Amino acid sequence: MSVVIAKTKVAALKTISLHQLELCGALLLSKLMDFTCKAFDIPISQSHFHTDFTIVLAWIGSHASRWKTFVANRVAKIQTLSSPTQWHHVSGKENPADIATRGVSSSALLTSVWLCGPEFLYNECSFHPEFSVPTLNDSVSTLNDPVPEQRCCVQSTIAANHLPNSNDLFQKYSSLSKLKRVAVYCLRSKILSLNSFLDNSGILRVGGRLRHANIAYGHKHPILLPKRHILTDLIVRYYHEILLHAGLQLAQSSIQEQHWIIVSGKSVGSQETVNMIYKVLTLLTIFLTLSNSETAPSRCPDEKQCICGEVHLECKCQSNDSVILQSFAKYNWKKVIVHDCHFVQVRLGAFLHMDLEDIEFKNIKKLSMRPFGFSGVDGIKNFLLENINDLEIDLFGLSGLNGADTVNIINVTSPGLSEFAISGNNITLLKIENSSLVLDSFSFLVWDMNDVYITNSYIKTLSNASLIIRSADRVHIFQTTFDELYEKSIATLWTNTVEIYNCTFRILPPGFLYGHADYFLFHDNIIAKSSEDAYFNILVRTTAVFKNNIFKTVDKDSLFPNPNNNVTHLIKNLLIEGNEFNCDCRLGWLFKWREFYSPIIHSSYCINHKNVKLAQLYKFFYLNETCNFLGYDPVQNFDEVDSQHLSDEHSEHSNASFLYTEIFSVNLVLTILSLISGKISKTVLFV
Repeated sequence: MSVVIAKTKVAALKTISLHQLELCGALLLSKLMDFTCKAFDIPISQSHFHTDFTIVLAWIGSHASRWKTFVANRVAKIQTLSSPTQWHHVSGKENPADIATRGVSSSALLTSVWLCGPEFLYNECSFHPEFSVPTLNDSVSTLNDPVPEQRCCVQSTIAANHLPNSNDLFQKYSSLSKLKRVAVYCLRSKILSLNSFLDNSGILRVGGRLRHANIAYGHKHPILLPKRHILTDLIVRYYHEILLHAGLQLAQSSIQEQHWIIVSGKSVGSQETVNMIYKVLTLLTIFLTLSNSETAPSRCPDEKQCICGEVHLECKCQSNDSVILQSFAKYNWKKVIVHDCHFVQVRLGAFLHMDLEDIEFKNIKKLSMRPFGFSGVDGIKNFLLENINDLEIDLFGLSGLNGADTVNIINVTSPGLSEFAISGNNITLLKIENSSLVLDSFSFLVWDMNDVYITNSYIKTLSNASLIIRSADRVHIFQTTFDELYEKSIATLWTNTVEIYNCTFRILPPGFLYGHADYFLFHDNIIAKSSEDAYFNILVRTTAVFKNNIFKTVDKDSLFPNPNNNVTHLIKNLLIEGNEFNCDCRLGWLFKWREFYSPIIHSSYCINHKNVKLAQLYKFFYLNETCNFLGYDPVQNFDEVDSQHLSDEHSEHSNASFLYTEIFSVNLVLTILSLISGKISKTVLFV
């Protein structure tokens, strides 16, 4: 069975040689055979290719790198699709492919080799080695004939007739200045100023100025690298990758610790594939060796390196802080940052006519704010005091913060704030954190606020009404130490929620907390000492919670005995839970109220409660509903209870019953309550 498949291709318009056209035909034949093998499902054990050009056979039989680009590309493709041993020579008369290019009549086509092929295909030895690929010597008649498309290497040798004479240079130029310029140009060197030398390993290193420095040898004498070399590129790429694509300066400093790239300008090169451009500045001066004293480490260096950009300088007749701040007004800047200063003083009108949004004072050793220093900054959004070692604020020194979004006082120490030192209204957030403040009367006066946070701070007051917060939504005082409080030292007027937790009170004075609140939470606090007649003087309208507080010592033998205690006036819900009274005291005037709905004292604990008068504890509870006292054992002190006083005190409440029992099981108590719930409407139960 014979199959005839033919494919022709029109030659390109560009003029090429006949040998190149035949090579293109050989490439077309190899592609056609590859397509045929893939199209038929019949396996083909052997394939043989024939061409009538021996030059093409010589190209295919040699490696593609020997030939020029045009031939090399096509030979490489042919060798990929076939093997050179599969190619054979055929004469022009027996080549069926010539019929497609020369043309033939239809009558002659029937008897031509187009349909049946050449006769040697029917012989058993048709592919004898004599038909294999010829060598290059067979294709070219003599060695003097040029090989088509072969890469040539031309070498030239010049024989010197005589040795150069040193006097020729002087005889060549008639001007001394030109002679010096030529001599300097010939003797120029990029590494002359580096005092380079060869080490024991034959590596060229920089002599440098740090020969006597107490550092590593590679740091004192870095290795010299050429500007344009593959090794230099690999080293730069390596440092760029291990530094996680760091910036220019970090990469440059890391490379210069061990290597010194020789350059003639600023740019060394670029690695666009790794998004980095590394530069090394040209060394202009000769590296002189420094002495031991110059290279030894110094405790107080005389010079510091810094980066400074976009510098604007103005000359002023006066150099105080207020004049400098006022000079900023004409630039219409929105943010002013004053930081890393030894002493800053803000005087009257320092920020006048400045449309500022942010003002920051950071890392200042001493900051002094004179009266009305912040007048005219009503449109400010953010105000920050941070890391101030000594803060002095005079009368109305920090006023004018009306309408600010945030006021942050962080890590600030103030030995004393004057009256009305900090004032403002309509502040969204006020935060005092990690600060130590000493407050005088009316030192802190803010109103109409959303949130007030005082955390991790130390507050000491010198008189009453030191910290006044009026009409705030939430006041949170957390992990703060209060020292030397006075009556009404802290005033929260008409606030929604007041929460004081995890705080320490060195001494609890009478009425230290004054004001009004819908919700009052006082929990997890430590009261180191309570003065005589101590009480909470805050008007709670809805809910009050006293939970997990520790009362260590009190004066005399009474705690909260003042009858003017208004803590629970008009209260609706009261929770007293988990408090610890580590002292001998009376709880008689702890709470006094007449109008409430759900008072609950839950799991209060007294380490030494022998002197706790339960009659005094119960004395001012005028009940409207059931009140449960859980966690007490009054039986052991039952003889001390004034039963007659209890009966007289509550004679007007005839429907109330009192049950004293030695029941210690909560389940049993609940059972008894369920049995008598239908008969006893008002019950006070001690367990």
